[in-house]
Amino acid sequence: YHEALRVHRSGSESLPIVIKRCERERPVVDGQYVLPHGTDYPAGCPGVLDGHPFECFRYDPLVGISASHVVLSGFEIRNSAGRCAQIYGSDGVTGATVRDNIIHDCRGDGIPTLQGSTNVAVEHNEIYHTNNFAPFSRGARDLDWGAPACVKASTEVVYRGNIFHENWGEGFISDCNTGNAGFVVLENNVWYDNYAITGPYIHATHDVVVRNNLIYCSPDPEYYRNGGPM
Repeated sequence: YHEALRVHRSGSESLPIVIKRCERERPVVDGQYVLPHGTDYPAGCPGVLDGHPFECFRYDPLVGISASHVVLSGFEIRNSAGRCAQIYGSDGVTGATVRDNIIHDCRGDGIPTLQGSTNVAVEHNEIYHTNNFAPFSRGARDLDWGAPACVKASTEVVYRGNIFHENWGEGFISDCNTGNAGFVVLENNVWYDNYAITGPYIHATHDVVVRNNLIYCSPDPEYYRNGGPM
Protein backbone atom coordinates (compact mmCIF):
# COMPACT_ATOMS: atom_id res chain seq x y z
CA TYR A 1 0.00 0.00 0.00
CA HIS A 2 1.60 3.23 -1.16
CA GLU A 3 -0.32 5.55 1.13
CA ALA A 4 -0.17 7.37 4.44
CA LEU A 5 -2.49 5.67 6.92
CA ARG A 6 -4.33 7.74 9.55
CA VAL A 7 -6.52 6.23 12.27
CA HIS A 8 -8.87 8.89 13.69
CA ARG A 9 -11.88 6.84 14.82
CA SER A 10 -11.83 5.42 18.36
CA GLY A 11 -13.03 2.10 19.65
CA SER A 12 -13.86 1.38 23.26
CA GLU A 13 -12.10 -0.45 26.05
CA SER A 14 -14.35 -3.50 25.57
CA LEU A 15 -14.52 -3.23 21.75
CA PRO A 16 -11.25 -1.83 20.41
CA ILE A 17 -10.76 -1.21 16.70
CA VAL A 18 -8.26 -3.86 15.53
CA ILE A 19 -6.34 -3.40 12.27
CA LYS A 20 -4.36 -6.55 11.66
CA ARG A 21 -2.95 -8.88 9.03
CA CYS A 22 -4.57 -12.01 7.78
CA GLU A 23 -2.92 -15.17 9.04
CA ARG A 24 0.49 -15.88 7.45
CA GLU A 25 0.45 -12.56 5.56
CA ARG A 26 2.43 -9.36 6.12
CA PRO A 27 0.81 -6.31 4.47
CA VAL A 28 3.25 -3.53 3.61
CA VAL A 29 2.74 0.23 3.94
CA ASP A 30 5.50 1.78 1.81
CA GLY A 31 6.06 5.53 1.63
CA GLN A 32 8.71 5.20 -1.10
CA TYR A 33 10.41 8.19 0.58
CA VAL A 34 7.82 10.61 -0.87
CA LEU A 35 5.08 10.02 1.75
CA PRO A 36 3.94 11.40 4.10
CA HIS A 37 3.17 14.76 2.60
CA GLY A 38 2.77 17.66 4.99
CA THR A 39 5.40 19.54 6.90
CA ASP A 40 8.30 20.99 4.96
CA TYR A 41 11.84 19.72 5.19
CA PRO A 42 14.12 21.58 7.62
CA ALA A 43 16.43 24.32 6.40
CA GLY A 44 19.41 23.04 4.45
CA CYS A 45 17.48 20.66 2.20
CA PRO A 46 17.95 19.60 -0.41
CA GLY A 47 21.54 18.78 0.36
CA VAL A 48 23.72 15.71 0.41
CA LEU A 49 26.32 14.15 2.67
CA ASP A 50 28.44 11.47 1.02
CA GLY A 51 25.78 11.13 -1.66
CA HIS A 52 22.88 10.71 0.75
CA PRO A 53 20.12 13.19 1.71
CA PHE A 54 21.33 15.45 4.50
CA GLU A 55 18.85 16.25 7.31
CA CYS A 56 15.98 15.77 4.87
CA PHE A 57 13.02 14.42 6.79
CA ARG A 58 9.46 15.33 7.68
CA TYR A 59 7.93 15.28 11.15
CA ASP A 60 4.67 13.66 10.04
CA PRO A 61 4.29 9.86 10.25
CA LEU A 62 3.57 7.37 7.50
CA VAL A 63 1.17 5.59 9.88
CA GLY A 64 -0.47 7.74 12.53
CA ILE A 65 -2.78 6.68 15.37
CA SER A 66 -4.66 9.59 16.92
CA ALA A 67 -7.64 7.62 18.27
CA SER A 68 -8.28 5.68 21.47
CA HIS A 69 -8.56 1.92 21.90
CA VAL A 70 -6.92 1.00 18.60
CA VAL A 71 -4.71 -2.02 17.91
CA LEU A 72 -2.34 -2.09 14.91
CA SER A 73 -0.78 -5.50 14.38
CA GLY A 74 1.20 -7.46 11.81
CA PHE A 75 2.27 -4.82 9.27
CA GLU A 76 5.55 -3.89 7.63
CA ILE A 77 5.93 -0.09 7.64
CA ARG A 78 8.85 1.22 5.61
CA ASN A 79 10.51 3.92 3.49
CA SER A 80 8.87 6.90 5.18
CA ALA A 81 9.88 10.46 4.29
CA GLY A 82 9.12 11.26 7.95
CA ARG A 83 8.46 9.12 10.97
CA CYS A 84 7.31 5.55 10.37
CA ALA A 85 4.52 5.04 12.93
CA GLN A 86 3.33 7.49 15.56
CA ILE A 87 0.90 7.55 18.48
CA TYR A 88 -0.16 11.10 19.21
CA GLY A 89 -3.01 12.29 21.37
CA SER A 90 -3.56 16.04 21.36
CA ASP A 91 -7.20 15.26 22.17
CA GLY A 92 -6.33 12.58 24.69
CA VAL A 93 -5.54 9.20 23.11
CA THR A 94 -5.75 6.27 25.50
CA GLY A 95 -5.47 2.53 25.05
CA ALA A 96 -3.42 2.32 21.84
CA THR A 97 -1.45 -0.85 21.04
CA VAL A 98 1.15 -1.35 18.30
CA ARG A 99 2.18 -4.99 18.17
CA ASP A 100 4.11 -7.44 15.99
CA ASN A 101 5.10 -5.00 13.24
CA ILE A 102 8.32 -4.61 11.25
CA ILE A 103 9.20 -0.91 11.13
CA HIS A 104 12.22 0.19 9.17
CA ASP A 105 13.91 2.71 6.87
CA CYS A 106 12.39 5.95 8.09
CA ARG A 107 13.85 9.42 7.60
CA GLY A 108 12.57 10.25 11.10
CA ASP A 109 11.81 8.31 14.29
CA GLY A 110 10.53 4.75 14.19
CA ILE A 111 7.61 4.71 16.63
CA PRO A 112 7.27 7.66 19.02
CA THR A 113 4.51 8.11 21.59
CA LEU A 114 3.77 11.83 21.69
CA GLN A 115 1.94 14.32 23.89
CA GLY A 116 -1.45 13.50 25.32
CA SER A 117 -1.18 9.71 25.08
CA THR A 118 -1.82 7.33 27.94
CA ASN A 119 -2.17 3.58 28.48
CA VAL A 120 -0.06 2.72 25.42
CA ALA A 121 1.59 -0.63 24.64
CA VAL A 122 4.31 -0.99 21.99
CA GLU A 123 5.31 -4.63 21.97
CA HIS A 124 7.03 -7.33 19.93
CA ASN A 125 8.01 -5.07 17.03
CA GLU A 126 11.29 -5.05 15.10
CA ILE A 127 12.57 -1.53 14.47
CA TYR A 128 15.67 -0.73 12.42
CA HIS A 129 17.26 1.83 10.05
CA THR A 130 15.37 4.80 11.51
CA ASN A 131 16.61 8.41 11.41
CA ASN A 132 18.30 7.42 8.18
CA PHE A 133 18.25 10.80 6.47
CA ALA A 134 22.01 10.47 6.04
CA PRO A 135 22.94 7.05 7.36
CA PHE A 136 26.57 6.77 6.38
CA SER A 137 29.80 8.52 7.41
CA ARG A 138 28.34 11.22 9.61
CA GLY A 139 29.52 12.57 12.92
CA ALA A 140 27.54 13.60 15.99
CA ARG A 141 27.07 17.15 14.67
CA ASP A 142 25.22 15.70 11.66
CA LEU A 143 22.64 13.82 13.72
CA ASP A 144 19.20 15.18 14.60
CA TRP A 145 19.30 13.05 17.77
CA GLY A 146 16.12 11.23 17.01
CA ALA A 147 15.44 7.67 18.10
CA PRO A 148 13.78 4.50 16.89
CA ALA A 149 11.30 5.05 19.75
CA CYS A 150 10.56 7.75 22.29
CA VAL A 151 7.98 8.80 24.86
CA LYS A 152 7.11 12.49 25.04
CA ALA A 153 4.73 14.00 27.62
CA SER A 154 2.78 10.73 27.91
CA THR A 155 1.97 8.42 30.81
CA GLU A 156 1.40 4.71 31.41
CA VAL A 157 3.45 3.63 28.42
CA VAL A 158 5.01 0.17 28.02
CA TYR A 159 7.63 -0.79 25.43
CA ARG A 160 7.94 -4.55 25.74
CA GLY A 161 9.63 -7.32 23.77
CA ASN A 162 10.83 -5.09 20.91
CA ILE A 163 14.09 -5.42 18.97
CA PHE A 164 15.81 -2.11 18.13
CA HIS A 165 18.89 -2.45 15.96
CA GLU A 166 21.04 -0.48 13.52
CA ASN A 167 19.36 2.87 14.13
CA TRP A 168 21.13 6.23 13.81
CA GLY A 169 20.09 7.84 17.07
CA GLU A 170 19.64 6.86 20.71
CA GLY A 171 18.14 3.42 21.08
CA PHE A 172 15.22 4.93 23.01
CA ILE A 173 14.52 8.36 24.50
CA SER A 174 12.29 9.30 27.41
CA ASP A 175 11.22 12.10 27.74
CA CYS A 176 12.33 13.96 24.57
CA ASN A 177 13.15 17.14 26.57
CA THR A 178 9.60 17.99 27.72
CA GLY A 179 9.87 16.64 31.25
CA ASN A 180 6.25 15.52 31.45
CA ALA A 181 6.44 11.73 30.94
CA GLY A 182 5.79 9.22 33.67
CA PHE A 183 4.97 5.64 34.54
CA VAL A 184 7.09 4.29 31.68
CA VAL A 185 8.08 0.62 31.55
CA LEU A 186 10.85 -0.79 29.33
CA GLU A 187 11.07 -4.55 29.65
CA ASN A 188 12.29 -7.56 27.70
CA ASN A 189 13.58 -5.45 24.80
CA VAL A 190 16.77 -5.99 22.81
CA TRP A 191 18.96 -3.07 21.71
CA TYR A 192 22.06 -3.55 19.59
CA ASP A 193 24.25 -1.55 17.20
CA ASN A 194 22.43 1.75 17.59
CA TYR A 195 24.74 4.63 16.79
CA ALA A 196 24.21 7.38 19.37
CA ILE A 197 23.48 5.46 22.58
CA THR A 198 22.88 1.79 22.04
CA GLY A 199 20.27 1.37 24.76
CA PRO A 200 17.67 3.61 26.41
CA TYR A 201 18.32 7.22 27.40
CA ILE A 202 16.04 8.19 30.31
CA HIS A 203 15.62 11.95 30.75
CA ALA A 204 13.21 14.01 32.89
CA THR A 205 10.79 11.12 33.42
CA HIS A 206 9.24 9.98 36.69
CA ASP A 207 8.25 6.48 37.83
CA VAL A 208 10.34 4.53 35.33
CA VAL A 209 10.94 0.77 35.32
CA VAL A 210 13.74 -0.66 33.16
CA ARG A 211 14.17 -4.42 33.51
CA ASN A 212 15.21 -7.62 31.73
CA ASN A 213 16.55 -5.92 28.60
CA LEU A 214 19.51 -7.09 26.51
CA ILE A 215 21.84 -4.34 25.28
CA TYR A 216 24.99 -5.00 23.29
CA CYS A 217 27.24 -3.94 20.41
CA SER A 218 28.71 -6.14 17.72
CA PRO A 219 32.23 -5.65 16.31
CA ASP A 220 30.77 -4.09 13.13
CA PRO A 221 32.75 -0.82 12.59
CA GLU A 222 29.74 0.71 10.80
CA TYR A 223 28.33 1.41 14.28
CA TYR A 224 31.50 2.53 16.01
CA ARG A 225 31.55 5.94 17.62
CA ASN A 226 34.85 7.73 18.30
CA GLY A 227 36.75 4.70 17.04
CA GLY A 228 35.07 1.96 19.08
CA PRO A 229 31.74 0.32 19.82
CA MET A 230 29.23 2.26 21.91
